[in-house]
Amino acid sequence: MVQELLRELLRVGFIFLKVSIFCFIFILVLNFFFGMFGIGPYTIPITVIVVIIYYAVKHLIKSSTDHSERTDYREDSNESPSSEYYQQRETFNKTSQIDKDKLVRARLERFHLSEDEAEIVFGKAWRNK
Repeated sequence: MVQELLRELLRVGFIFLKVSIFCFIFILVLNFFFGMFGIGPYTIPITVIVVIIYYAVKHLIKSSTDHSERTDYREDSNESPSSEYYQQRETFNKTSQIDKDKLVRARLERFHLSEDEAEIVFGKAWRNK
C-alpha cells in the first residue's frame, strides 16, 4: 500500500518535472522569437495555453489508442472448439515425442554426456528442463 503510494507520487513528480522543463524551454524560445517582435509580455499565457493543449491532445490520443482496457465487445463466431481449424491448431502446437527425443539427443551430444551422466548432472527431471 505504502509502496504503491510512493510509486504514484514519484510518477506524478516526474510528470511535473517534465512539464516544468518543457514550459521553461518553451518560454525561453517564445521570449526569443516574440521578443524580436515586441510581444514579450504574452509569452507566459501563450506557453500555458500551448502546454495545456499539448497534454490534452496527447492524453486524448493515448486514450484512443490504449487497447489494454477490456471492452464488452465480443465477436460471435460459428467456430466451435471441435472445428477443423481448432483441431489443426491444437496438433500444430503440440510437440511430438519424436521431436522431444531429437531435442534430448542433441542436448546430450552438445554436452558430450550419456543419459546416466545427464541425470547425475541435471537431476532426475533433466528431460523436462
